[in-house]
Amino acid sequence: MNCQLGIKILLIFLSSTTFLVAQEMYPGDVNNNGIVNGVDFLFLTNVYNKTGPARDNANTTYSPTIAPTWYESFPNGVNHAYADCNGDGKINNNDIENGVIKNFNLQHGNIQNDNFDSSGIEGTPTLLIVPDATDSSNELEIQIFLEENNSGYNLEDLYGLTFDIVFNGHIIATDRRQKPAINFALANNLWFSRNHSTKRHMVVTNEIANEVITTLAISRINKKGANNGNGEEKDGDECGGVGEFTIITTDIDNFRIVGPLFAIENVMLVDANLNVIPVNVKIESD
Repeated sequence: MNCQLGIKILLIFLSSTTFLVAQEMYPGDVNNNGIVNGVDFLFLTNVYNKTGPARDNANTTYSPTIAPTWYESFPNGVNHAYADCNGDGKINNNDIENGVIKNFNLQHGNIQNDNFDSSGIEGTPTLLIVPDATDSSNELEIQIFLEENNSGYNLEDLYGLTFDIVFNGHIIATDRRQKPAINFALANNLWFSRNHSTKRHMVVTNEIANEVITTLAISRINKKGANNGNGEEKDGDECGGVGEFTIITTDIDNFRIVGPLFAIENVMLVDANLNVIPVNVKIESD
């Protein structure tokens, strides 16, 4: 009797101390692969609004940080505590701003591949890029759409998206803050919902050598299909909007002289379970 009681007490003690197991994390590297990028945004928004134990003396400095283990983990085995970038015990926009965006592109250890998939095979959704440059002003507009493209996937399956636009840095003008003059607006016909409570998006621009790299990441946070935010599918949708970039250029007439204007890289499309969906990238030409 006493032995059984002792075992029960021990089991209760162990179960009550699950959160006390320590793990090392770098704030912003949500999927723990060694680099902070758009994929970390997709992981974070996948568990948006979840809560767990806070970190002691928490901050978002990109350095090894000890965090208590939360009860659940991502499909890749990384604990949900990695999404609590600022350590306050709540996963929300503060973690996006002060973790992922603040520490964007920072690295540690050996970087593991993110399994980007823009293989361009038939039967997959299409990320359609439609640039529009005119001689009337030094502006370039880039519209972005998602198409079902007669694939085995519906827009209702698509939960989050990230990709990089790599610009030729010579043609990008700077704004009054001496930053690249690149702006982004969500589409009115967003492929799921414009309701702020059901989605988040992030745009980060960096200058590296002679390139200007802008990362866009957008995701739902309601764990439902791509819909109007209430679980109801959009009828008949085969194409949905993502958004539009507006870029101020230095000399619109020289686009074809200075080389390729931009390239699309590091594309990842995921469903609500963070399964990667292959995507075909298509850039329309004049």
